[in-house]
Amino acid sequence: MPIPVIPRLAAKLEAHRAMIGKPKTGPIFPNGAGNAIDPDSLLRRVILPALEVCEICSKPESEHGRALHKYERNRVLPAWSGWHAFRSGLATNLNRLGVDD
Repeated sequence: MPIPVIPRLAAKLEAHRAMIGKPKTGPIFPNGAGNAIDPDSLLRRVILPALEVCEICSKPESEHGRALHKYERNRVLPAWSGWHAFRSGLATNLNRLGVDD
């Protein structure tokens, strides 16, 4: 069953689908073995490092090392509040865009 998405997201998803060989079935975001990616693995490897960076040098705290300044989290970026909050926020934004529940 199709899921309605905004045109900009549809274009990004189609580009991603083309990049992985235009599969007709299977997960949209497969891991190296072709299975569905583990969301918690994605969180640790991609999402948190992108959100938890230094306001001054844009490096993650784990890579801050011997910087000449103290690590200060970039407060412009949202703080991670969990998968439930992610899902609720996405649903709220979709609703504001006119997508039915």
